Amino acid sequence: MKALLAGFALLVFAAQVHAAGEGGKWYIGAGGGQTTYRDVCGSAGSAGFSGTCDDESNGWKVFAGYDMTKYFGIELAYADPGEAKLVASSPSAGTLTINSKLATAWAKLELPLGAHFTLLGKAGLNYFKADYERTGSFSSLNSGDDGLEPSLGAGAGFNLTKNFTLRAEWERFNDAAGYGDGNIETLTASLLFRF
Repeated sequence: MKALLAGFALLVFAAQVHAAGEGGKWYIGAGGGQTTYRDVCGSAGSAGFSGTCDDESNGWKVFAGYDMTKYFGIELAYADPGEAKLVASSPSAGTLTINSKLATAWAKLELPLGAHFTLLGKAGLNYFKADYERTGSFSSLNSGDDGLEPSLGAGAGFNLTKNFTLRAEWERFNDAAGYGDGNIETLTASLLFRF
């Protein structure tokens, strides 16, 4: 983990050095889409709970970034991926609702395909805070979890104009659900504005 933090600090430093030498492109954006809290339902089952589990939700994100070159950039993002809900009927009744918040620093690689299309890949560090609302058989759990974990992403962009881009992305946030070390995966569509 220390190596990842050191690597990201080096990327930020390189961005500042590059920015001092030549102009880059800043951008902001927002989007939304579908979220899946992976492994949460399986963790409840392996712990002996049976009942219903809804691990899919709708979420949103906002982000800002800087393109150091046409191939490489950095990005900061905040996301609310919605919630997952477990309702246990046995061995005793209870409910658990998990709602995570995600703050991520990304390093981004882009591959332009002509004037309008771009493929992208991202790797980063994500700080997550998972809050638990719990009753009954889940009451013994802590009130939540938090931590710093790696994250990955991939997607494609379509340039509508010089300043506006539509972006579709898949992102994976490791262990960000907290409960059962569940991962969070998102599929989002975003609108990005460059200035």
